[in-house]
Amino acid sequence: FVTAPAADHVHRFRYLCGEEHLASGNISSLVFENDSVLLATTNRGLDRILLNTTGGVKSVAHFGVKSGFSPAETNQNAVCHDPVTGNVFFGSDLGVTIYDPSELNRSSLAPSIRITSFRVNGTPVKTDGILKLSAGENAIAADFVAVSLSNPEGNRYYAKLVGMDDDWNHLVIDPQLNDAFLRVSFKGLQPGRYTLQLKAVNAAGLSSLVTEQHFVIAKPFYRTAWFILTCIALGFLLVYLFFRLREKQLVRDKLRLEAIVERRTAEVVESKRKIEAQKELLQQQKLEITDSINYSKRIQNAILPETATLASAFPHSFILYRPKDIVSGDFYFFENVGSRFYLAVADCTGHGVPGAFMSMVGSKELADAVGNGEDPGLVLARLNRNLRRTLKQNDENLGIRDGMDIGLLMVERSQGRWGTVSFSGANRPLWILRKGTGVVEEVKPTKTAIGGFTSDSQVFKTEQVLLGEGDSFYMFSDGYADQFGGQSDKKMMTRRFKDMLVRAGGMSMELQKQKLEDYFESWKGPEHAQVDDVLVIGVRWEFPA
Repeated sequence: FVTAPAADHVHRFRYLCGEEHLASGNISSLVFENDSVLLATTNRGLDRILLNTTGGVKSVAHFGVKSGFSPAETNQNAVCHDPVTGNVFFGSDLGVTIYDPSELNRSSLAPSIRITSFRVNGTPVKTDGILKLSAGENAIAADFVAVSLSNPEGNRYYAKLVGMDDDWNHLVIDPQLNDAFLRVSFKGLQPGRYTLQLKAVNAAGLSSLVTEQHFVIAKPFYRTAWFILTCIALGFLLVYLFFRLREKQLVRDKLRLEAIVERRTAEVVESKRKIEAQKELLQQQKLEITDSINYSKRIQNAILPETATLASAFPHSFILYRPKDIVSGDFYFFENVGSRFYLAVADCTGHGVPGAFMSMVGSKELADAVGNGEDPGLVLARLNRNLRRTLKQNDENLGIRDGMDIGLLMVERSQGRWGTVSFSGANRPLWILRKGTGVVEEVKPTKTAIGGFTSDSQVFKTEQVLLGEGDSFYMFSDGYADQFGGQSDKKMMTRRFKDMLVRAGGMSMELQKQKLEDYFESWKGPEHAQVDDVLVIGVRWEFPA
């Protein structure tokens, strides 16, 4: 309600509007600007009530903090109207706010803008001159107002933080915050120099003067020049001290090492003298042992039968004999017993000196076993018993478990020519290459060795073999096929051995021997050592007319 003098000078009450037309119903003062304008201050600013000719409310305009009416709340009845200038003064705890009605019609004027509060990390600070902030004070906020009485709602606000932004940033104002100061804030700023610039542009496009606030955020101490230089100096000092201490340590270590070297040198010289003496002794012992082994080879060769004996019985034959060491654990045997001719290839346990001893024992026992001129199977059975008895293999405490694999062939002489062929083997087969067929037939042996774990009652089967003119047969130890080599570094195996014999089958026996030797060397190559003794005997069944 508001009172006004009537024509008869009697004051009457008249209803103008309710609080729904005002910014707030909490009115602190009322004053007429003129006969048609009533000004009302509330706790939310200033309401300008325009009356029509009948005294009713034509419109209500509100001016708050954003419109430059600061503070929003005035003191009770703290209002004064200057009839000369038309200005209205409103008092508050913060001072006096002047309302100039003449500014309402000056829409061509640009708005004015000013910063009302500046906060650092949420704490208000004074803005006299350039603010100097520490490295941790990197969150700033500025409250500001823009005065534009003609159309404050049409103002647009812009901010730019020089030192971080290149362009102006349009500020979006929440229309619900009518009574709050405009605010712009920045967080997490890096050390450096900054200038906060603010401006307002009214609906007519006129821009206010730019208001600025300069501030500097210092670098953290560890990024300052004095700290970096101090660290560099300390680093050089530490490096210098390290090398000085290291140098002293090296001198001490050098003296200690020189003493150790002198002592060790004397020890090495003495050790060298002892080693050379031992070397000379070992060389002498090796020479003696080698001489003994070489002499053993002579003995072994003397025990082996003359190759001429085989050549006289079978003119077309060869013997490929390659011990792994100086002496061999493989041996060959042939002997005439009446009308029968015995031919054997044996592979004793081991090679080198142990194998050579076994070969000498086996050769002697084989010579005794064939003395009765029996079939090959009976000869091998007798050889098995005699060898086990000689090596005491029936006594588990005294005997050794060494033995031999052997193939034994017997040819019967008939009317001056060789005829029937019988074969028996102990783990060693007989291969037959038929003339013109390119196929290797195998006469299988008895799958057990001579001696060792074989019992005295072991029976060795005898196979009758029919050979035609030009057929060839081969007897051999396992050393040839067991040789490692080739591109894949594997064993040769019997398949490749057979293929080699087939390819060389049409050649003379001397050429076959040469081909076998060449193939063996090629397969072994220079990078592999011979792994076992090698013995191969080949015979072609051909006789002079």
